[in-house]
Order: sequence, then C-alpha cells, then structure tokens
Amino acid sequence: MGEMVLSSALHIPQLKTIWLSCFPEDTRETVDLFFEMVYRPEECLVRIEEGIPVSMVFMLPAVWQNGDVSWPVQYIYAAATLPQWQKRGYFGKLLRKALALAKQQGQKASFLRPGEESLFAYYQRFGYKPFFYREYACVQNPQYQPDSIADVIQEIPFEEFPSLRDEVLSAKACCLSSC
Repeated sequence: MGEMVLSSALHIPQLKTIWLSCFPEDTRETVDLFFEMVYRPEECLVRIEEGIPVSMVFMLPAVWQNGDVSWPVQYIYAAATLPQWQKRGYFGKLLRKALALAKQQGQKASFLRPGEESLFAYYQRFGYKPFFYREYACVQNPQYQPDSIADVIQEIPFEEFPSLRDEVLSAKACCLSSC
C-alpha cells in the first residue's frame, strides 16, 4: 500500500527522474540547480509506491502582494506523476494534502500555473480557478538605439533570479485556490 510523505534527501534521484520524465523541456542542469539552490525536503510531498516516489508536488512559500496588502501563499510547482503511475488519483491526493498543509501553515491561498491549457479544467476540480493575468505592451522609443546586444541583455546575479522568475511567471495565466 502506498503512502504520502514529505520528501527526504534520499528521494532526490527519483524526484529528478519524475521531473525529467514529465517536463522534457527542462534540462538536467536546470533540475540539478533547482535541487542545489531551492529544494527543501519539507516543501515537497511525494507518493511512495513499491518503495519509490512516483508522484511529487513542490509547495513553495511565496507572498502575494497587491499594493500595500500582502499575504503568505503557496506556489504549487513541478507537480508531476510518472506516466506509468498516472490515472490512479495519486497526484490529486497529494494536491489535497498540499492544500491542507497550506491552510495549517496560515497561507491564504495556493496558486499554480498549469503547464498546458487542458490542465485548467483538471485543477478546477480542486477549487483552483483562473485568477490573474498580466499583459505587457511594448512601446518603442525610436530615439533609443542600443550600441550592442550587451545594452539589451544583461547578466544578473543569482540572488535576483527569484524576483525575475516571479516577473516572468506573472506574465502567464495562473490559477488560484483559497485555503
């Protein structure tokens, strides 16, 4: 009989396997960097079957801010189940547990960004609904002419990646569920 547990460092190799199986657009280097810089065992729920993780969900703490108001929220990230273990309800149980943990921890909401359009309906079964969108308009200044590509593309320190990630993700449709 399977079980749901918080992950441990012993699970990392199998969590990477799940990730790379379910998100083939990600590189091994990117996944390794996530586990080196972001991973905390208490922020990842896993479903164990036959002694190994087969499904995972990362529950990253975040802050939702709107003007002067801010709330602690849960960001569901890299949620996946190995293809051969799908269609058994394992991920749904992990997501329900993640929502319960968010509520226990005083987080006001849980949000995620579905990887594809078809997943919006799936997540609605758990109370998620499209909540915010962001559009960008590009206004060109005809008087600005960069001298080189270096004037347009900049190297940034690693510490700035989280805020840059948040900015990029805010441009995508996200779903929100109250806890």
